[in-house]
Amino acid sequence: MKLADEHKNGKSALVHDGSPSDWKPMFTVTSDIYEVEPQWRALEAFGIQSPGQSFDFVRSWVEQCEIPLQRQFYVTAYCNREPFVVLPLMMTRRLGATVLTWFVGSHVACNGPLINTAIMSKLSEDDRKEFWRTLVRALPPSDAVYMPGVLTGENIEFEAFEGQSKKPVCDYVYRTEFDSWEEADKERRDRKRRRRDKQHRQKLDALGKVELKSFELPGEIVHPLKTVFAQKRVRFEQLDIEDPFADEKVRAAYADVFATANSVRPIIYALCLDGEVISARYCIAHQRKLFMLISSMTDDAGVMAGSPGNQCLLEVLKTELNDDGFNLVDIGVGEADEKRRWCNVMQPVCTCFIPRTVKGWVFFVAQAGIERLKMVVKGNAKLFAFYKTIRGILPPVLKT
Repeated sequence: MKLADEHKNGKSALVHDGSPSDWKPMFTVTSDIYEVEPQWRALEAFGIQSPGQSFDFVRSWVEQCEIPLQRQFYVTAYCNREPFVVLPLMMTRRLGATVLTWFVGSHVACNGPLINTAIMSKLSEDDRKEFWRTLVRALPPSDAVYMPGVLTGENIEFEAFEGQSKKPVCDYVYRTEFDSWEEADKERRDRKRRRRDKQHRQKLDALGKVELKSFELPGEIVHPLKTVFAQKRVRFEQLDIEDPFADEKVRAAYADVFATANSVRPIIYALCLDGEVISARYCIAHQRKLFMLISSMTDDAGVMAGSPGNQCLLEVLKTELNDDGFNLVDIGVGEADEKRRWCNVMQPVCTCFIPRTVKGWVFFVAQAGIERLKMVVKGNAKLFAFYKTIRGILPPVLKT
C-alpha cells in the first residue's frame, strides 16, 4: 500500500507496515493536527524533552504561522491498537531539495518524536530498527528527512530513528538538574562566584528597586513579551544576524500559547528595575521541567554593569528549584558562560539526516558541511573572531 495513494484531503490513511516481525505495528498519517490530539496528549503525559514535543506549542506555531495543510504531516504508530509513537513533521524546501523536518526548528534546543517507552522496551533491538525503517517508509515522499537536535547519548533509553540516520553534527543541551536551590548553590557556586554575584546585585540595587516578576496570563504578557522581542532585535542587529523573531507570525505563535495551552504552562520571568524589564526569560513549563527558550536583556551600559542577564537566571533558580517548582531547568543548546556556570548535565544532541533520493544526498552533503563548518568556527576563538568581522558580507545560510 503506497502512502501517496492513501493520503487524501488531509485525512489519515492506514499504512500497513510490511514488517516481517511478529508484533505487527500499524501507522496512520494525517495533515490534521486535531486528529492526532488524543494520541499526542496521551504520550505527552509521560513527559517531554522539549516544547517542540508539546501539542499546545506546536499547534500555536502551526496556526499562527499559517503553515499550509498540505505541508503538515503527523505520523502515529500503533501496537495492538495502542498508540506508542507520534511524529510531527512539516514539508519544506532547503538548498533545492524537498525536506521533512520539525515544525519549530531552532526555536527549541532539541526535538524528537513522542514515544511510549513502556511499549518500546518490549521490543528487541532488531524489532526497534525494523520499526524505524518501516516508519521512514510510511513518511510522505521527500528528498530527505532532516532532524536537528535529536537526543542521543547514554541517558536516552530509546534513540529515535535508531540505526536509520546519519549524524555528522552533534552539540549539547545544557541543563541544571537539582532537587533544591541549596543543592545547586552548593555544587555550582564557590565563594568567589557568590561574591561576584553579590557585587553585581549591589550595582543594580544602587540604580533602583530590583525584583523578579513572573507573567503567565494572556493579558499581562503583552508588554514584557514585546520588550523581550525588542531587546533581542537590538542584540541581533549588533551581531549582524538575521532576527528569528522579526516575523510577526512567529511572535504571534509565542503569544498565542499563553491563551490556548492546557498541558504546558508558558511563563515569562522578568527582572525589573523600578518596574521596567531589564532582563527576561521566556519559558515553557511541563510537569517539573522548565524549558528556557528566549533570554534577553537591556543594552543600557549602566545597567549592564550589574550583569542583569546572569542576575535574572540566578533569581529564577533561587525561586523555582524546589519541591513545589522544578527539578530540571533546560537553558538551551550551545556553550555559554552562564551554562557552564550553572549546568551539571550536558545532554548530547545530534543532527539526523535520512537522504531518500539523489537530490537528498546532495542536500545532506551540503547541509552537513555547513553545520560542521559552523561548529569548527564556533569552537575556535581566533576563527570565530575572524568570522564576526566578515559576517556582514556572508550569505544568510552562513550567518549564525
